[in-house]
Order: sequence, then C-alpha cells, then structure tokens
Amino acid sequence: MFPRDKPLPFAGQPFPEEPLGGWLGRVTSYYRMGLDELSADFGLDFRLADDYSNWLCLPRQSREDLDRLEYLTHVPVKTLRALEVRKVGTKPRAAYRFCRGCLFVNPENVFAPRWIKAWLGAEYLTCP
Repeated sequence: MFPRDKPLPFAGQPFPEEPLGGWLGRVTSYYRMGLDELSADFGLDFRLADDYSNWLCLPRQSREDLDRLEYLTHVPVKTLRALEVRKVGTKPRAAYRFCRGCLFVNPENVFAPRWIKAWLGAEYLTCP
C-alpha cells in the first residue's frame, strides 16, 4: 500500500491516556487497514494473537519496532513507550468496561473514538 522506506503521510498524535493499540487502531482506520496489514506492509511485529483479540492490549514492543514506528509516524519512542499497557487484567476482552461517552465523544478529535488505558485494568469499575 505504501513505500516501506517513507513515513506515513498522516498519523494523528496519540492521546496521553490512550493505549498503544488504541492509537494504532486510529492510525490504521484512517488508512482503512488493519494492524495486521500495517505490520506486514512495514515489517513490524506487533505479536498479534491469531484471532487479533489482543490488538488493544499489545504486548511490550521491541525497540526495533518502536524505532520503526517513530520513523513512520514522527511520534518519539519515549511517547510510544508511555502508551504501552504495563499491567492488563486477566478478564476476557468482552468483559472490559468502558465509558461510551468517553469512547465515542472524544473532545480531542470528534471523528475518532479513543480508548483509555485505565479501562483495561482489572481495577476499573466506572468512569470518573
């Protein structure tokens, strides 16, 4: 889809409270592609599960992949590392609680939903 040696023409900046998978989901949806396609097209290894169920809570990424993402998106590795979800609850994906208002009414960008890292933790019960 894109030349592998050039940065993406557009990659929105991540929100500070967003998980890496949520931001990558926004980036790939802009180009109407999936994380698996981004991974294959640019030689990235997101370590996606066979059923892609871990797209939101991606495992810790390699420095090589973060360097590549920095080049592709102009988002510094330090910022990308801060987006990684350090501790994820053991509940199934369908059991994640989230606030519909916060997900679908994003004050930063009304055209893109945003996931919040706190929703992915086992201790999250309701939106503050």
